[in-house]
Amino acid sequence: MKPDLRFLDETRKTELEPPCRRALDGLELPSHSTICIFDNQERQLFSDDLELGQFYCGFFYPISRVGLQWRRWPQPILDLVWTTKGWAFDTVIYVRHRTCESTIGTVITFVHELTHLMQFGFHYKAWQAEKMVQTVCANEPRAPWLWPTEHEAQLCARKAAEAILGRDEVTAYASKQLAKEFDDTEPGLAQRVFYPKWEFFLGLNTEQSFNLTEEIDRLVRNCRRSLIARFPARNSTEPDFTKDNWWN
Repeated sequence: MKPDLRFLDETRKTELEPPCRRALDGLELPSHSTICIFDNQERQLFSDDLELGQFYCGFFYPISRVGLQWRRWPQPILDLVWTTKGWAFDTVIYVRHRTCESTIGTVITFVHELTHLMQFGFHYKAWQAEKMVQTVCANEPRAPWLWPTEHEAQLCARKAAEAILGRDEVTAYASKQLAKEFDDTEPGLAQRVFYPKWEFFLGLNTEQSFNLTEEIDRLVRNCRRSLIARFPARNSTEPDFTKDNWWN
């Protein structure tokens, strides 16, 4: 099912919509109804959210499974996803205004979040399993992009952006983001917030294949006993870690 693209800034729509439409070409997407919101202003409620943090670029949110767990959403955004009859969409992809100021940044973030949509739609048990592993291994933190779902999303985003906008252009953009950590005029960036993420992005081998379930299974095998004790399968939609092929 093709997502509903909403560009809230009409002055940016002409530039942003064609490459985003190209990113959708040939993709098999899940049957979930999805709205993709490209914002026209910064939303402090999102920046203040502890899960997102102030440096987020966008997010994927599966309303159909988890409901609205943030305490508050900005009303203009909420109005797009909620009606008097209930939720208007199953899932939301949101790209923040600051990201939308760059075409390359928009395409990278859009494809990144599209990849999460496909992970959620086609590999739901693996998507769940990674979050469960994160819970039982909370005392072993790692950078977000080192988890399989983020690794795959970064890889897909770079491949698509290079195909649509050119390898040199994407490399130059990522290198600029990496260099921002040394720019003292941008508060917070001097604390090396961006460095690991964009270094990881630039170091990706776009020729490599990536099997999401296999990568998550490696993590599962390292903490299977804890997963079985903490997350016994309650129904057939949840991973059953007592089975070798828990993703089936």
